[in-house]
Amino acid sequence: MNARAFLCIILIFALTTVLPIVRADPQKPSVYIDPKDNTFSTSTTPVGTNFTISIKAAKWAAPGIFGYEFTLVYDNTTLQPVVAGLPPDHWLAPLDPSLIFVVDKGTINQSLSRVTFAASLLGEEPGKVGNGTIATVTFKIIRAPSVGNLSSPLELLELTLVDANTDIVPPEQFDLINGNFVYVGPAPPAVEKPKVYVDPKNNIFSTSTTSIGASFNVSIKAANWSAPGVFGYKFKLAYNNTLLEATSAVIPGGHWLTPANPSNISKFDPGTINQTEGLVSFNVTLLSPEQGKFGSGTIATVTFNITKAPTTGNFSCLLEIRDLTLIDPTSAVIPKDQYTVENGNYVLSSAAKWDLDGDGKTNIRDVAIWGAAFGSYPGHPRWNPIADMNGDGTVNMVDAVLIAIHWTGST
Repeated sequence: MNARAFLCIILIFALTTVLPIVRADPQKPSVYIDPKDNTFSTSTTPVGTNFTISIKAAKWAAPGIFGYEFTLVYDNTTLQPVVAGLPPDHWLAPLDPSLIFVVDKGTINQSLSRVTFAASLLGEEPGKVGNGTIATVTFKIIRAPSVGNLSSPLELLELTLVDANTDIVPPEQFDLINGNFVYVGPAPPAVEKPKVYVDPKNNIFSTSTTSIGASFNVSIKAANWSAPGVFGYKFKLAYNNTLLEATSAVIPGGHWLTPANPSNISKFDPGTINQTEGLVSFNVTLLSPEQGKFGSGTIATVTFNITKAPTTGNFSCLLEIRDLTLIDPTSAVIPKDQYTVENGNYVLSSAAKWDLDGDGKTNIRDVAIWGAAFGSYPGHPRWNPIADMNGDGTVNMVDAVLIAIHWTGST
């Protein structure tokens, strides 16, 4: 036998053995809930709203269906059926109106979360084929989620179908497709990532109110930490040593890593100032059997003296957290992508109080800086001390008057 003849035999064998396997079967008939997905939002659909579902049949062939019995199950803490029945043109509607026995046209049992149906054709009526609506149920929404979603199945149970030969249709010969109900409530509050940050973030001063030798404090803080928490830390706070002098670096009483047992902590570095390099370092860890710290709190505080002032423009620098390492109670390093670090900044402006951006003019940019801080006060997230031009602790219209009096415009 030559090679070509052999290949032909192999090909014929493959076609005759494979093709019957991959040939698709006709789609099964089905009983299903329509619509399958009943999704509503509390923003558009209030409690008390009604919606209707249908139990339907599709693609049934002879001998057809002669009778049925089933139960629709739902969540009675969220939904309450208000109407259940067979529509006038329901699937089992007989040719002779007298040749049907509706055993149960839709009995609602709210305490058991059930609606039941049962019906059978009679006598010479032929079995029903094709498609149609078997029954309908109207639900009232009786409960809303405070946050997130409420969801529950709309499920057909105990379904029995009898064909025109009075035989029970085996469940494997048809598809049963249930539905669901989803009530979408307000989104839960966004979970903010834990962080280590400099507070206050903005340390902004003017030479008109702040002179060389003045001091200010910043704190390094933790926020939004959850269990198992932080067991130890090491970091440096960097600054510009030509503009500032760190005069104090301490771990304050009641600090974040305060242990339950005062002896269960090691302060390897409770605050070392290196003015030559412009760095302040800290290194602290708890000791067993202490638990990791979570929530929020102050890690350390640093006091700076202002050592240099500008004659024009601004002097500024970052107050930067560097080389931060955090460990958990297992002594594992906490990955940096699991938290954020927020640095601070320092600004000393030589401008007149009403020249907020220090460009030598009092114009619309100064109004914008004041406007961004309007209504703020110390501790407020939008607080900007240079916008409080009269120093009364509030950025208000009194400060705007100072801009208006000294207005020069852009020229």
